[in-house]
Amino acid sequence: MKKIVFASLLALGTSTLLAGCGLIPAQTVENPLNLKDATLTSSTLSTTSSSASTRVAGIGTASATATFADLASLPLTPAKIDISLALASATVSPSCAAAVGLTSLQVTLSNFTVALSDGTGNTVRSLSASLPTTTFTVDTTTNTISGLSVAALTFSIPDLGKAISILTSAPTPNTVSVNTNIATSPALPGCTIAFKFGAGSGTFSF
Repeated sequence: MKKIVFASLLALGTSTLLAGCGLIPAQTVENPLNLKDATLTSSTLSTTSSSASTRVAGIGTASATATFADLASLPLTPAKIDISLALASATVSPSCAAAVGLTSLQVTLSNFTVALSDGTGNTVRSLSASLPTTTFTVDTTTNTISGLSVAALTFSIPDLGKAISILTSAPTPNTVSVNTNIATSPALPGCTIAFKFGAGSGTFSF
């Protein structure tokens, strides 16, 4: 017991010094934006051409929103906050997949943006980040996703001071909005595709 108490006091007494030296390990939290189980659903997909022989992609947009409570006050100011989003599954509208005997689909997400705000009705503080274009494969028989790396949906929160203010101070709840363009190959005109988010994670580096 004495060893535990001593270690705790030592950690508190030297935390600021260790942070300055970069010796405090990064802290990871699960589902920081409360997106788990939220659905990113596309608009009805269109095509790049009316001719079946020249269709190269189904094109649409998708969006999702969620709310999350303020975090407890941070004892130390992070030097960096990285957010990793996760897509757990993808479902093509069943009638569309069945009509073309589809078993595999290539999906490209572009202009992928994540916006945070602490306003409800009137935005008080807000910021956004953009992710690079990424392509992966969906097995339409199992709704599983392959070829999508964690790094593809990981970004560093910009304007750290504003982010910390959003995450730790009133008003609450905060809002996260995700928007992206979607292209599919083969083309699936008139179809939709829905992605379910996994928990994802947030890493606070000091």
